[in-house]
Parts: sequence; structure tokens; C-alpha cells
Amino acid sequence: MFGVSGDWLIIGKADRILEVRGKATQLAFAQSLNIAKSTLIRYENGDRLPDAEVIARICERHHIDYTWLITGRGSRTEAERYVKYSPV
Repeated sequence: MFGVSGDWLIIGKADRILEVRGKATQLAFAQSLNIAKSTLIRYENGDRLPDAEVIARICERHHIDYTWLITGRGSRTEAERYVKYSPV
């Protein structure tokens, strides 16, 4: 369906979503995003990609850097980015 490169993109995002969820239950995390638990499970299994609206909610509600969530590059949180690059 997605080809090799697309499969890797899905797997990477799935791993990052799992990392953001951390120790929260699937139900609690799904509720924080206003999505069904079954939808979250599909994201975590790599069966489905979140749309832009869900990605924005993950970033806003859990203080996650958008670039990191999409690409895996940079700092995980916005706070880490500012600490990392702030002048000393």
C-alpha cells in the first residue's frame, strides 16, 4: 500500500506516538485527543496515520514538538528545543 519508505514513516510515527503516551492508558490518551481508543490502537500498530488535526492535538495537549513527531528529528518537546538552543 505505502511501499517501503511509507512503511518506515508509519512505523516511526507509531513508535513516537507510543513514546508520547508513555504510561498513560490507551483510553486516557485517546480521550485527551478526542479520538476513539480503537483509532489510537490503529495509530500505535502502524495500521493508520493520524490526520493533521490529531497531530496538532498531540503536539498542543502534550507539549510535543511538531517536527519531532512528524520526522523524528530535533527535540521531543518544545521546552527541550528552547533549552538546547538558548544562548548561554
